[in-house]
Amino acid sequence: NHYLSENEIHALQELCTLYCDDITTKDNEYEGLRIKEWVRGYSCLSYLVSKCEDSIHGKIYSKAKLITLLVKGGIVESKAEKFLKLITFGLKSRDFFDMPLLLLNDGKYYLFHAVLSGLSISSVVSSVFSQLEIEVKTKGKRFEESILKRLQKKNIEARSFKFKRGTDEYEYDVVFILDQRVFVVE
Repeated sequence: NHYLSENEIHALQELCTLYCDDITTKDNEYEGLRIKEWVRGYSCLSYLVSKCEDSIHGKIYSKAKLITLLVKGGIVESKAEKFLKLITFGLKSRDFFDMPLLLLNDGKYYLFHAVLSGLSISSVVSSVFSQLEIEVKTKGKRFEESILKRLQKKNIEARSFKFKRGTDEYEYDVVFILDQRVFVVE
């Protein structure tokens, strides 16, 4: 329950809101890491960059140094290794925004400091989840429930329902009328 930065706190709050769930207490893993471990991993790297004198350019780090940093940050060693592997730039990577490590021929890593300076951790976690095609299944249902509750608190009649057309089944997550207009949330 200690945080490395305000950025980490904000990231956890934003991701809790985005996923309509308290991700800080959930044990669900995505590619072998809980969401708060993803956040902590990026927080550790951001912390490392913030302590470096030349934080604009990158720097070369041994795998052992990065693993030690993550373990000191509270991530178990096996998950620290998994995190490094997942955020290392590779053939299927789109950019260095969410994959700021480059594995060198000698087994060391080049860390792009500029990417981690002023980074929004919640944005980078959302981006890497998109790139890795990670789906947080609780998000949809909880989001729908959250929207329904908010509308009902404001005395706006709102419903969700399913219907069939032929053999196809459809579902409207939330439907409501406001100012004589019909709104459909999907």
